[in-house]
Amino acid sequence: MADYLMQMLEQFIQALLSAARLRKSGAYQQSEEVISQAMGRLSGTPLDILLLYTDEQILYHFMDSFGQLEIKKCMLAADLLEELSLVRKSQGSAFERLQTLSLYLRTTAQSKHV
Repeated sequence: MADYLMQMLEQFIQALLSAARLRKSGAYQQSEEVISQAMGRLSGTPLDILLLYTDEQILYHFMDSFGQLEIKKCMLAADLLEELSLVRKSQGSAFERLQTLSLYLRTTAQSKHV
């Protein structure tokens, strides 16, 4: 189980780094695609659909079968959403909801971690 978690963590870190490199080089569409694929794998729901949900409904995607928040997944999702907000901001697109959602997921995960 620990090996699986480490492998999953490594994959998402690589996706996040790749998305950031693409954003910084101006390849915004490719950066969004990397983020969208990673978020889909993480949440089990396509990113464009996930963003239609309320914050609480999105948080539910990061609960285990016992209703406990999966803190690592929630934090990874927050990081991906933060990077997506930076991509959208660089494009001059709306990014505020993404920043707010990222902060919501991060603070909720941190409060459950204590």
